[in-house]
Amino acid sequence: MLTPEDREYLRKAIRMSVFIWWAIAASVGIYVLIAHLGEDELHGASPLEPEVLDTLRNALFGVAVVTLLITPYITRMRLKFSPRVVMRSGPFESAAQYVRDAYAKLSTKMITGLALSESLTVYGFMLFIFGDSYNTLYAFSAGSLLGMLYYYPKIEALEGLALELRGKEGVFN
Repeated sequence: MLTPEDREYLRKAIRMSVFIWWAIAASVGIYVLIAHLGEDELHGASPLEPEVLDTLRNALFGVAVVTLLITPYITRMRLKFSPRVVMRSGPFESAAQYVRDAYAKLSTKMITGLALSESLTVYGFMLFIFGDSYNTLYAFSAGSLLGMLYYYPKIEALEGLALELRGKEGVFN
């Protein structure tokens, strides 16, 4: 069981993580907005032949699917092998070490997953610049947002990791 102080620190951590999540998710909308606002400049005459654009679209679609499939493994590996973090200042300075470690590990996992998921929007935006349609941009952006939903911060996951790390706290000291 966590102490009331530790629970309060975890609630603060979740609020911070939710803010980060929304900021990165909003960047997907910003890419789409830029595409609409700069359509004439960005979506001019395509430097690529239609066959090359089709091949590039199919290749990036494959890369996007692979990215979505391997991201959970990459983040899990990142979580497993991330080092112990010492936060000496900020809102967590008086929290127990295992609470700080839990937040550091899960925020690293979340940001890694969000960055990999956001890359799908970058692929769609790049295809749009090369002359592809809005539908392609929307499809890649939707895939990106779906991938991001998996990494939405959850207090239960943070509490579970904190309890797990508390059990291992003697290993660190």
